Amino acid sequence: MFNTEYIKYTIKHNKAINMLAEKMGIDASILKRIRYHDMDKALNYLIKSAITAHKEHVTNASHHLESHVERQISDYIEMVLDWESARYTKEDKPLNAFQTLNKYYSEHKTCIKPILERLNLNKDSCAMIPEIYAKLKNVDVTNEEVLNNIIDYINYLRKNKIKTYYNLNEAVLKIYQSLNIKEQIYFKNHMDSDYLKQILSFKKKIRIGVFTHKNPDYDAIASSLAIASYITDSTNKEDIEVIPVIENTELLQEIKSDLKVYTVEEAKKIPLCYAIICDVNEKDRIYGLDLINSVDLNKRYLMDHHDKNREEIEC
Repeated sequence: MFNTEYIKYTIKHNKAINMLAEKMGIDASILKRIRYHDMDKALNYLIKSAITAHKEHVTNASHHLESHVERQISDYIEMVLDWESARYTKEDKPLNAFQTLNKYYSEHKTCIKPILERLNLNKDSCAMIPEIYAKLKNVDVTNEEVLNNIIDYINYLRKNKIKTYYNLNEAVLKIYQSLNIKEQIYFKNHMDSDYLKQILSFKKKIRIGVFTHKNPDYDAIASSLAIASYITDSTNKEDIEVIPVIENTELLQEIKSDLKVYTVEEAKKIPLCYAIICDVNEKDRIYGLDLINSVDLNKRYLMDHHDKNREEIEC
């Protein structure tokens, strides 16, 4: 497995925050979300560099102040527990929550200080809970436990239809492909068989998404279908599949094509290797921007005749 030590480090921290939350009598609704604390990062470690996985986590997780998301009270509670529990497993982070707030995030005292008071952590002298520290000191996360945690997290995301900042199906495929034979067998035996069969079928083809703007006009629809048809007719259909992602409108129904056209919801189930963007170069006008963002930056191509805002789209 890739980045195994980082994943084990993350899972051990996950144990720490859960033990602490239970000991402190945190509400059941918050305990439920803390159950999977930082597991998005653990999953990402399996398929990306440690630096990239950490950066994506910090800029997307609501319990990190670096993320630009709307936060609720539960996010701040998880944030404070994250700070408080870090010292139990991370030797490089010896501060408690009160000290962390004052040293690194003092400009946020107004909104976080009430959380510290609510959790009785609003003092510099808050010590670690000995029994939790003792338990964690002897914890040794195994490779099997890593796989169990990853599989459990994937099932949780699928069951609850939770939106992620990465393409989950593509991530599962990449994870499976990164495992050795023994690990793959274990993964197969503990993952939903129908779902895994569906995911593994994707690896046989290179899939190219073709995108255009919302509420597409004739120009957008015709150019998208034209490039999709050209690629389809010019390549081996057993190796390459083109996925035109076009908003379903009355104009689309007027244009006849032998190609299957996908909505964003349908295309979400398909891991894309490449993305081609037609007749639009403004981010907020693109239909399926999240799908495009799931494709590696060097595999996105912009084909457009407008000059304005060309720099908005990373291709």
